[in-house]
Amino acid sequence: MANKHEKLEPVAANGETPPITSMKELEALVAQGKEKGHLTYDEINEALPPDFTSEDMEKLLEELEDLDIPVIGDEPEEGLAVSRAVKKEFASPDSQYQEEADLSDLAKIDDPVRLYLMEMGKVPLLSREDEIMLAKRIEEGRREITEAIANASATAKEIQRLSMKLEMGTLNLNDLLRANVDETNQSVRSRKLGEVQEEFKQILANYEQIYKLLEQEQDPDVTDRKRKAITASLNTLRKDTFDRLLKVDLNFSIIEEIAARIKEIYQQIDDAQSEINKIFQTTMLTEVDLRQIVKRTKKNSAQARALKKKYNLTLEQFIELDKTVRTSQRMIKRLEKESRNTIDELKEIVRMIQYGEQKAQDAKMKVVEANLRLVVSIAKKYTNRG
Repeated sequence: MANKHEKLEPVAANGETPPITSMKELEALVAQGKEKGHLTYDEINEALPPDFTSEDMEKLLEELEDLDIPVIGDEPEEGLAVSRAVKKEFASPDSQYQEEADLSDLAKIDDPVRLYLMEMGKVPLLSREDEIMLAKRIEEGRREITEAIANASATAKEIQRLSMKLEMGTLNLNDLLRANVDETNQSVRSRKLGEVQEEFKQILANYEQIYKLLEQEQDPDVTDRKRKAITASLNTLRKDTFDRLLKVDLNFSIIEEIAARIKEIYQQIDDAQSEINKIFQTTMLTEVDLRQIVKRTKKNSAQARALKKKYNLTLEQFIELDKTVRTSQRMIKRLEKESRNTIDELKEIVRMIQYGEQKAQDAKMKVVEANLRLVVSIAKKYTNRG
C-alpha cells in the first residue's frame, strides 16, 4: 500500500521524481509567487496539502529559491508594494535588476530563524548504526585521554587527592564515578567505596614503583640490558595503571580535571622555555655567551660600552636577561621534578590528551547537531499546521 509521501511524489515516465512545485495543488501558489515576485509563509501554509511532510517542505523551499521566488515572513506594506509596482513599470533594465536584488536581500534578512532552520535541515538524521559509531568514537576519545593521564606521573597526586576527599566524605561516589551508585543504601555505598579505594591504593603503589624505576633509569652507569628491563617494567606498570583507571570508570569531568592539571604543568614549562628561547633569539647569544658577558664585564668599562654599541643593551639589561634565564630554568627543573616527567614526555602526553579530546568532541558535536536536526524536523512538521 502506497504511503502519503508516495502519493505526493509520483514517479515520472523517465523514472525521475518530478519537482514538488509541479504538483497540481501548488500550481496556483507558484504562479502567484512568479507574479508577485515573492511568497509569504502564510501563503505557503494555506496552499499545502494535508499530507505534506517536513521533507516535502524543505524541497519546496529549495525549489522556490531556484525559481527566484523568495519567501518572506510578512507581506510588505501596501504603499511599498504599490511604489515597487510603479518603479517596475517605468524602470530601466538596470534599475529592475537592482529592485530584484533589493527584494532578494529583504528575503534573506527578513527571517534569520528560517535561515538557521534551512541550514539545520541539511544535517542528516542519525541512523542506529551512526549512533553506535559516534558512541564508540566518544568512548575511544575517553580511553585515549585516560591512557595519556596514566602515563603522567602527576596523576598520582590527583588520585591521592580524590582518595582523601572520599575518605573525608567531601566527595560523593556519584560525582566521582560514571556509573550511578545508590548512596542511600549504606551497604551498597560501603562496598563500592571499598572497591574504589582499593583500586586507588594499587594505582598509587604502581606510581611509587614507577618513580623508583625512573631514578634507576637516570643512573649513567646502568647497562643497556638493565635499561631495557627497566623500560619493560615501566610499560607494564603504566599499562596496569591504565587498566585500573578504566576499571574505576571515573566520571569524564574528573578525567578532564586531571588532564587539565597535566596540561597546566606542561604549559608552565613550555612558557618558561619559550621565554628562554626568546632571549637567545633576540640577542643572538648562546647561554654560555650570556653568562660570560655578565661574569666578565665590569660596569662602566670599555667592554660594557662596546656591548652597548653592538647589542644596544646595557650591562644592567644583560644581567636582568641572565636572571630571567636562570629563573626560568629553575622553574622548569622544579616542575619536571614534581611531575616526574621530562618536558618531552609531557609534550607527548599533552598531544595524546588533545587528540582524544578532539575525537570525543567531534563525535559529541555530531550527536548534538543531529538532535537539533530532529527538533527542527519536528518543528517544521507541526508549526503553523493547526
